[in-house]
Amino acid sequence: MPELNSEPMDDQLRDVKGDTIVKRSSEKLQGPPHGFKVVKGSAYGTFSRAFVAFVLLDKRAQDLLRWCQDVRSPDEYFWATLHHSKTVPVPGAYTAGEPDKKPWLTVYASWGGVDPCATIRKRSVCIFSPEDLPGLLERRELFANKFYITHYPAALHCLDEMLYSLTNTGATRDLSYYDKLPFTATRL
Repeated sequence: MPELNSEPMDDQLRDVKGDTIVKRSSEKLQGPPHGFKVVKGSAYGTFSRAFVAFVLLDKRAQDLLRWCQDVRSPDEYFWATLHHSKTVPVPGAYTAGEPDKKPWLTVYASWGGVDPCATIRKRSVCIFSPEDLPGLLERRELFANKFYITHYPAALHCLDEMLYSLTNTGATRDLSYYDKLPFTATRL
């Protein structure tokens, strides 16, 4: 995927080479195919094998992916729309409850103005340092975004050591929180 230049140029979004990627248009996008109801969510997700097979092999998922090519931040719509589909039966989907009220479990990012950050931010996202680790270890998400090996490499080395120690001792984190979630309880 091309690196983006976030500065608008003549109502167009361009990559760093200056090639136009997105153009502003007065043309209205038609609704999504197959009666999908569009849901906005995270660009990151944790999905079952059956869900992934559906995404890769089902024509309806492929049609939705093509439709999303004309949407800004398609990854934030594609996954969530499939995962919360009530109109098309998607294996491994979660259709109970409201999508906006479901906790985000896959990735945590510390966004500017919302969450603390001990050092610097790039594009409003914290680049974690060792000082951020105690707070990160209390979080329930499976992954954290972002670490740079060139910015406080000790943060990554500390996490690596912690994971190595957990693996060697056979210890695990307390999983009872995940057991109680309606969208994971029967899948753990």
